[in-house]
Amino acid sequence: MNQLRNHIDVDKINGELIKYDLSKDEKSNALLKYIVKISVLKLLSCIPIKAIKDIQITGSIANGEGTVIKSDSQVVTSDVDIVVYLGFPYFIIATVKGIFKNLSQEVNSFLSSRGLKTHVCFTGTTKITKLFSYFSGSHIYDFEFMKNKSIYNQGDRYIEKRSYMPTKKDALQLTFTVIADYLFLDLLAQLDIEKVYILAKRFLTLIHALLVYEGRPKFSYEERVIFVEMSPKISTFLSESEKEFLRKFTRFKLSGELYHIFNAFKSTDITQIISLQKKLLVNMILKILCYELQELYGSKLGYEQKVANNPTLLPEERLIILLDAFFIQNRKPVLNNFVYVFVLAVISILTKRFYILREVTPLLTLRLSLINVANCLICLTFVFNMMSKINKQLLQHVKLPIKKLTFSLNDIFAIWNQANQFKYLP
Repeated sequence: MNQLRNHIDVDKINGELIKYDLSKDEKSNALLKYIVKISVLKLLSCIPIKAIKDIQITGSIANGEGTVIKSDSQVVTSDVDIVVYLGFPYFIIATVKGIFKNLSQEVNSFLSSRGLKTHVCFTGTTKITKLFSYFSGSHIYDFEFMKNKSIYNQGDRYIEKRSYMPTKKDALQLTFTVIADYLFLDLLAQLDIEKVYILAKRFLTLIHALLVYEGRPKFSYEERVIFVEMSPKISTFLSESEKEFLRKFTRFKLSGELYHIFNAFKSTDITQIISLQKKLLVNMILKILCYELQELYGSKLGYEQKVANNPTLLPEERLIILLDAFFIQNRKPVLNNFVYVFVLAVISILTKRFYILREVTPLLTLRLSLINVANCLICLTFVFNMMSKINKQLLQHVKLPIKKLTFSLNDIFAIWNQANQFKYLP
């Protein structure tokens, strides 16, 4: 700690944090501030201070909507996402060496050893990544960053003032993320109350995806509930029971009180509640995923005609046809990959740091391909898990890149993580 004080004013960090409410509940607020403090001090002991331009918190804690759930001797909290803006040269070094991934693991292990089940994620970024966002057309994280809270800044140079609007494709990617967390639930959470929290939160994420798709994204959970009630289109799209779950899950998210979950399912049996949550989430995934895909890609491969010609198709089989259209339309053009390579080549030549081209280009271009593969894998796994019998004749007529799953769930989980390792890059 004393060595750290020689490089940075730790009291300044603590003072700035006091200005922000990370949770609606006072005790939860104090605990989340402790987690952020521990995380930032660990970060500052591993990263050269001169390389850091800004440290920000994002997500629900930045909105003051962090969650702390206490059950018996177990404590589960919201994810703590920390965005670290770096000078470009060190950003490349940190990316290639996987510094932030290792740092996240260290802090998570430290907190877990003290009985705190949370997920601290450090993400390194820099203003130049906006260039990649421009080419990818994705603004979901740019939108969320507008509500970031700075906890250490050198001159306010990296605080963005522009407003961004997430796209319909961003909404679809949010839905894919929900599917992934549903499939990987047992790999993501050990405690039952962790699973209850993840399933409830992902139900709320689906509602957010719907709002994003309709061009009405909202920063806070409270705003989303209010808007759903006021919007005739969305209010009609959701059933009364789904809107009631939305209200009760939101109260649970904001308070951390399991009472709201017990009340929603009229049960205190956690095992039974998890089973009911899964069923609810699957139905909502099917409803929103089919809606988004049909609106975006339904006309691309004559979906309406195929369904009309096969009135006995199951919902899961209709979804396969829609996924087929989605993956065909979203194959990344070769030209785009050349643009990425060209931009990085120019940067490497101008800065005389040729390892940028050698080390970073393969990572970025590989990631562009991995995203589609990962989306395909989780969607097909999701569909196949629901179908008691695969319609082989149907699969022969679609052009999905992977028609026969030979991967284990752990393999798919690894591919998904690899595709999403640069969370805030396109």
